[in-house]
Amino acid sequence: MSVNIKIENNEDVIPNIEQLVKNVSDSLDEMNIDLDTSELSIPQCITIISLISKGASEISELVNYFKDMDPEKKTSAIFNITTQVLAHPDINKKLSPTVNQQLKDFANNKEILDMISSLLNWTSSRVLNSLDNDNNGIVTIKEIEDDFVNYWTGKFTNESEGYQCYREDGCCHSSVKIVRVIGNLWAKFFIKILCCKCSENTIELNK
Repeated sequence: MSVNIKIENNEDVIPNIEQLVKNVSDSLDEMNIDLDTSELSIPQCITIISLISKGASEISELVNYFKDMDPEKKTSAIFNITTQVLAHPDINKKLSPTVNQQLKDFANNKEILDMISSLLNWTSSRVLNSLDNDNNGIVTIKEIEDDFVNYWTGKFTNESEGYQCYREDGCCHSSVKIVRVIGNLWAKFFIKILCCKCSENTIELNK
């Protein structure tokens, strides 16, 4: 069941969102979304709304804005900022009215925003650092895919051979190919959508 967000009257001035607008505008270009786009896919909606939500924890003006805010008010505040971003001239000139409204409707759903917020919290720096297997400061699709496969096949350490059934002489060895395909899809979803790197295959860490 979807729950629409109740917008409370708030006299606080929304902080400067120019950097956030630029980030969203650049992402629209990367995803080839323009005035001729008549409808967005759900992954595209998630990517754009995630980018706006992620700005709340990365852009200094927004970090300060949310710093002492009551958690119960944060979702409606993010929605307010989302509507401000979508109403910005730099965004309006790239979105058709239909797509703009689609994004507003998507954002005006507390369950979706809460889910996105939880996923973004999960993709914190600590999680990303743990996925950097070769410690070179860059997380790749291959690294995330390998971690996924190793987890499901029981290879929890470099020395581990994994679960018996997944070894070369095991009854489920052929299933490893399927696990790897799923792992690759998850890795792409993780980087391109959860981490808002829609046109990239890596994430550079700030170490």
